[in-house]
Amino acid sequence: MKFINLKISLLKTVPFFLLGVMIGAPVISFAQKDTAAPVVTIVSSYKPAIKKAAKISFSGTALTPDSSKIVRKYEVPVQNLMYVYQPISVKPLAVETEQNNQDVLWADIKAGFGNWNSPLLHASAKYGNQNNLLIQTSLGYNASASKRQNQQNKRFEANIDVSKKLQKHLWSSGFALEQVRQYRYGYQPSLYSFTKDEVSQKNSNLTFKTGIQNAYASNPKFHYNPQLFLGMFSYQNNYKENNLKLFVPVGYRVSNKIDADVEFNADLTRINRKGIFKDSGSASNNLMYIFPSLKYHDKDVKISAGVLAVSDRGTWNFLPKIHAEYPLLSKNIILQAGWSGKVIKNNMEQLLKINPFILPPVFQQNTQETEFYGGIKSNVGKHLVFNAKASLIRYKNFALYINDTTATKAGNDYFVSFEPTMNNFQLHGDVSYVLRDKLNITAGINFNGYTGVNLNKKAWNTLPVECHATAVWKYWKKLELSADFYYFAGGKYLKSNNESGANRGAADLSVAAQYKVTKSWSAFLNLNNIFGTKYERWHNYPVYGFQAQAGICWSFKK
Repeated sequence: MKFINLKISLLKTVPFFLLGVMIGAPVISFAQKDTAAPVVTIVSSYKPAIKKAAKISFSGTALTPDSSKIVRKYEVPVQNLMYVYQPISVKPLAVETEQNNQDVLWADIKAGFGNWNSPLLHASAKYGNQNNLLIQTSLGYNASASKRQNQQNKRFEANIDVSKKLQKHLWSSGFALEQVRQYRYGYQPSLYSFTKDEVSQKNSNLTFKTGIQNAYASNPKFHYNPQLFLGMFSYQNNYKENNLKLFVPVGYRVSNKIDADVEFNADLTRINRKGIFKDSGSASNNLMYIFPSLKYHDKDVKISAGVLAVSDRGTWNFLPKIHAEYPLLSKNIILQAGWSGKVIKNNMEQLLKINPFILPPVFQQNTQETEFYGGIKSNVGKHLVFNAKASLIRYKNFALYINDTTATKAGNDYFVSFEPTMNNFQLHGDVSYVLRDKLNITAGINFNGYTGVNLNKKAWNTLPVECHATAVWKYWKKLELSADFYYFAGGKYLKSNNESGANRGAADLSVAAQYKVTKSWSAFLNLNNIFGTKYERWHNYPVYGFQAQAGICWSFKK
């Protein structure tokens, strides 16, 4: 007992520091109880990134069952900076209280309703155990509609996931179906009138995935996780994309300081078009890459270097991926710099996630991005992390979204224009504060300066400033509060006289509360767009105003 007490007291005198990765470094906090209790490790990961999205409605997205592998320590979930435009699916943490192979049946039902005719219904179930076979399934439906002509949308989601432990491997497979019905309502109802069929945008996406990884090997030097994805995407029944993706990451630990990795990715898309273009028929957009890399890391320095060999529709390009980190005078301050390249696939499925009001492009071109960056990041105390960097980003075939100003059109259509070359000088900053599982705050901001546009007069509908912040606070065991704030400065759009106009910027605040009434029953309240501003992220498309949505949740476990 004296030896154990001495070991724990020595642990209290040793500071722990861990260097993070380039943007939004993971934060790992080690907390201990008194010397009479075992050591408890609390780990938190944070990788902020601001992602593009487009706001259709503020209806809450249903919960998705957790399919992550059980670990033996509590993990605070990764916090991603996402736009409030598309609600984020929340996955509950997988918590293991004891080792057993008993099958468990878990079910959850969530139902609610709000103004703007916004029903919400979600049901999910899980059966099995993490040590053998686990089956998870879910169904979800939400909708909303305003008094404006054709400003409404519906979304249906269904998925099933199966995971099976095979000795030292974990096999997983799943099916998912997503159907979205919305309308291009961005016209003046006093001047134009369209039937639903004339402005309908019905999207359907059916995907299958399967993969296997050596997840249960004890400290393996050789690790792998091949994954196969098949997808069938359709737009209004006259535009279809069949997608096949094969992703094979393989790694080998050369020593305690050196890792060697190689990734292979084949992303193949076959396009079928019927009667929407003069050259209606079939086309393809195939993207493949091989990425070998070496990583060196010790207590002070982190260096990773590799070359990304990319085949973009048959043309090969070689892009560098170099990242380095080095502590300054204070080891809490980390200097980071890098030179990184990648290719972004611009198929219709991905373009609609950014702007849901576009028409299918005649030809697809993929965006090549090369970024030179430098900055600092730091762990301030045990709970606060910040990251700041400046980047020069160069693009080839950057996708710009232009509102159609043809005299015979109502102004509710967007089409994609690929700018051959352009630059962006970007300043990025983000901060995260994590207090165990009680309080979690993240915030990030981007300043963008787009230059070098030639084919287009302006960098249409890009945003010069974006800011996003989220907070989750567990007030007590029965009550959880959350908030989401988003601000952007308006971008430029094209006027009918071929001149540029400017959208006004906007701020959007949403808050939510969930109260646990009993062990099985709880109630929730969502207040979205509290300021009630019907701003326009895309010209002619005002968002919904203030929305309140309330409902109940029922859960069952046996």
